Amino acid sequence: FFFFFFFFFFFFKQKTAYEIGVRLVGSEMCIRDRLYTDLGISLTDAATIIFPYTCSMTDFDALTEAQFCKGMNALGKSNWGGLKTAAKSMHEDISTLEKLTPIYKYAMELFRDRGTSHKHLKHEVAVLLWGQLLTKEVFPCKEQWDDFLGEYQKDLPAKKAVTTDVWNMFLEFVRMVRENKEEAVKKVMEDGVWPIIIEAFAGYLRKTVNSFCLKSCY
Repeated sequence: FFFFFFFFFFFFKQKTAYEIGVRLVGSEMCIRDRLYTDLGISLTDAATIIFPYTCSMTDFDALTEAQFCKGMNALGKSNWGGLKTAAKSMHEDISTLEKLTPIYKYAMELFRDRGTSHKHLKHEVAVLLWGQLLTKEVFPCKEQWDDFLGEYQKDLPAKKAVTTDVWNMFLEFVRMVRENKEEAVKKVMEDGVWPIIIEAFAGYLRKTVNSFCLKSCY
């Protein structure tokens, strides 16, 4: 009891929120760094998205005491040691497409650019989130996607913000790839209605990978 009282006093008395999220990295020394360091997880780990999701956070820079307690209850943990253990296995919550989907959609809500009236992610934030949330088990072409983003995004038209539609359509593309990789690429290339970044990636797969990913990812 004393430890839990001290924990809440330290984190909530000194500051009312844990500041989390890729958009805040480097902005200031914050309790978020202490929290995740003590949990033994990197700021680029998927747990930094999964834990807020578990707590039902509605603001990326504020985790209230009530939300923290809700997260602890959802995880079935009552102390720091239990939370630390749970943090190490949070990646299992995105191990299948079914598990990933609600967390993926939540990431848009949590990290969207609040500086405009339109709901979107800054391009660089979307890239970081894709890196955190996608696994090869869920997205067989993840390595090719990572290479594409790293080597080819500079050749795309201006790095446009990633809208909710683009964000969700990419998840649909992931689903299509899992069902039939050749048909997924063919559909994107022929439909002419997909976002530029997805069309460019489909073209990249067809041109440079040419069946390696399409036939040998599994």
